[in-house]
This record gives sequence, C-alpha cells and structure tokens, in this order.
Amino acid sequence: MTSVATVYYEASATSLASQIDSDIPVATVVPYDHDHDNTNDDDDDESSSSSSSLSSSLSSSSTSDKDLQERLQSVLHQRRDIINFKQYAVSEEHVERMQELAQTLPEIFANPTKTQRTQWFRHPNYETNNQMPNLHVHYRLELQGVLLYLQKAFHQLEQQQQQQHDDENPAHASSLKSAYFQFKGSMEGLHRHIAVEEWKLFPVFQLRHPQIDLKFLYEDHADLHQIESKLLQALLYLYETSSALGSGGIVHDLKEQVVGTIQLALDFDQQLMTHLGEEEEIVVPLSLTLEGRLKY
Repeated sequence: MTSVATVYYEASATSLASQIDSDIPVATVVPYDHDHDNTNDDDDDESSSSSSSLSSSLSSSSTSDKDLQERLQSVLHQRRDIINFKQYAVSEEHVERMQELAQTLPEIFANPTKTQRTQWFRHPNYETNNQMPNLHVHYRLELQGVLLYLQKAFHQLEQQQQQQHDDENPAHASSLKSAYFQFKGSMEGLHRHIAVEEWKLFPVFQLRHPQIDLKFLYEDHADLHQIESKLLQALLYLYETSSALGSGGIVHDLKEQVVGTIQLALDFDQQLMTHLGEEEEIVVPLSLTLEGRLKY
C-alpha cells in the first residue's frame, strides 16, 4: 500500500495559500437544518469557459428528454477544476449525521474554524496532509469528460442518421471508445484511492475518535460500486458495438442506447458528487485535528 499512498497523497507543487483568494471560490456555508439542500443557485456564473460554448445535441420534444438535456448541460457547465467544489446535493441522512456529530464531537463538528468549508483552506493544518478536496478534483473532471464524450457521440450518430450512409470508421465509434476507456481508467484510480481510505485513513480516525462510527463511509463506497458496474457494462457495450456497420435502424437503436447510458451516467455522477462532498465534510474536519503528517 505504500506506493498507492505515495501516488494519492503526494504533496501539491502549488502552494494552496496562494490560491485561496483567486482560484478557489469561497463557498457560502449553509447551516445544517431541514431546509439545507445545497443547490448553490449562485454558482451558475462559475461555469468554465471550456463548457460555456457547449450546445445541446439532445433534441427531442418529449418532457423526459428535455429534462435529460437540462441535467446534462447543468453538469457540463459546472466548473470542476476547483478545490472548493460545492455543487452537490446532500442527503437527509448526511444532515442528520452532521447534527449528531456536532453533539458528539463539538470541538470538531461544531467548531467554526474546522467545520465550515470556508475555513478549511485557511486552517494551519490543512497542508500538513493532502486533503480530500484536492484529491477529488480529477475524479469530478474525468466523469464530466465521459458525459461530454457521450453527448458528442449522440450528435455524431444524429448526423450519420441524417446522411443515411454507413462509414467504415464512424466518428461516434471514437467518442464511445474514449468514453469507455476514460471511465474505466478513472474508476481504477478511484478504487485505489478508496483502498487507501478504507485500509489506512479511516482506521486512523476511528482509533482517535472511538465514540463515532465511520461504517457509513464504507457502505457508501459499496453503493457506488453497484451503479458504477452497471455504467461500465453499458459503456463497454457501446464501445464494442459502435464500429459495426449497419442500416439506419441500427444507428437509431445505438442512439437510443447512448441516451440511456447518458441517463445512467448522470445518475452515477449525482451519486458520486454527493458522496465526495459529504465525505469531505466528515473527513476534512477530522484531518485538521492532526498535528503531524500521516505515515503509511
């Protein structure tokens, strides 16, 4: 496990302190109550320039497809290259859990200098150990990229269907290949990251704070793996069948399967963004209590 820890807990070359007032937008922390939904309506103007030029290629008159368009464009326009990512919805279970933790460990979870996301990056212990917000950036970006490849493939299939001719090297095949391999590689990295968490990091916190039970983090990982496996199989199917020549009907069928995979990918994206955000809200305050660097 030493080599894994070296990769995923490697120190950042750029000083975080120099980024706090520029590259890292400061979040507004919403108190944990029954009205907390973390929708972040003010984040619409934070979309990245690379996503702002995207146009919707899912064209349908049905309400469900229009809803899918809106969900897809919302994700593609999110700025995910920032450490302080806050465009995720928290679960009711998490709200209740944070309230319980505030009572059990008030010095950590009811402490303005540790609990509030706005204060994490300024805490003197933040850079002692590499933190979850830093480590989670590329997983968010990679999943956004998978959705972009799927959108591109749908658009390419529409063009092929309109042109009504077969292509020995259809453009959509390259996009679907990229979607599959990007997701596969990203999840392989996530599995190694999770292994470090479950075998090294979480046990440290559990020993230091035996009055809390972190088993829900392990359960979240298991839940994620289930939908991840379904999405991986769907992407593999698209990749393996995308280069097959056929009639317009086959193109239509493949296009419908791409739409279904986009739906599945959006569901996984929502679940993963929620998990990563909630995990940060638990793990970062705990890590800020550590005076020295963790050794693996």
